[in-house]
Amino acid sequence: MATNSSDPVDHDDLRAFLAVVEHASFTRAAKALGAPKSSVSKRVASLEARVGVALLARTTRSVAVTAAGRALAAEVSVALAAISNAVDRTRRDAETPRGRVRVTAPLVFGDELLAPLIAPFLAANPDVQVDLLLSDRRVDMIADGIDVAIRAGPMVDSTLVVRRLGAAESVLVGSPAYLRKHGVPKRIEELEGHRWCLFSSSGAVSQKLTLRGPRGSGTVELRAALTTTSQLALRRCVLDGAGLAVMPWYLARRSLEEGSLVEVLPKHRAPVGQLQLLTAAGRATGAVKAFVSMVSEAFREARPWVREDRAP
Repeated sequence: MATNSSDPVDHDDLRAFLAVVEHASFTRAAKALGAPKSSVSKRVASLEARVGVALLARTTRSVAVTAAGRALAAEVSVALAAISNAVDRTRRDAETPRGRVRVTAPLVFGDELLAPLIAPFLAANPDVQVDLLLSDRRVDMIADGIDVAIRAGPMVDSTLVVRRLGAAESVLVGSPAYLRKHGVPKRIEELEGHRWCLFSSSGAVSQKLTLRGPRGSGTVELRAALTTTSQLALRRCVLDGAGLAVMPWYLARRSLEEGSLVEVLPKHRAPVGQLQLLTAAGRATGAVKAFVSMVSEAFREARPWVREDRAP
């Protein structure tokens, strides 16, 4: 097959040529490369055909480098060394925590549960910088250059790498003022007469709620007074008496402890979602691996999104 001078130069051809120059012998070059002598000879011939000039002067007993060969060998040695250094540096960067990590998480989860982990992580990894992007709306990890995402709910992108952090419990709550005015529901069926504050990270909100109680499950239609993509807005409106809501345990916990929210139908369980740590396939740098390891380890035992006061 004829050589096209416009085709990219084969690096193996260059390495074979440099080996012959270094060892002044096709035989010794082939031994150093662990390749057949005929293969080394063909690669050098291919390179010469591509550059259009003799690089080596061959005799039956020796190999000499031409002037053109010496000039090419000098430049190629520097270029291949630079390529090798670049590859090694990239490999080290992939293994060593270094560079920027872009992380997204729900606003309250990030503020209350994730942010306290950042300072110790940065202290342990001084060459890493963290971009913490907190939002209750789902972002496109690939389009927005996100390395790590913490989410609850079903997966929507099968190309992402998923690590499960555990079940994310929810709780049905209302404010004391709202419950005094509208009454405290005693049964699932009584929920239909109440006003509801509904949350969805995508803006699409289900108008039905299924609860599991001591006597089985029940589903009710919800009358929405508010729909929002913000968990903070959801909590604020429920605290102000706008209606009842189902919200993550970590979002309601502090208000329940303070008494500014009251649990409704405490013997019933709201749907349980899975809290997940997501990474984009092929973007696991050393910094990303270190961050994922830190989060996984921190939440291995302590899982503040799970109620400890309720039996399974």
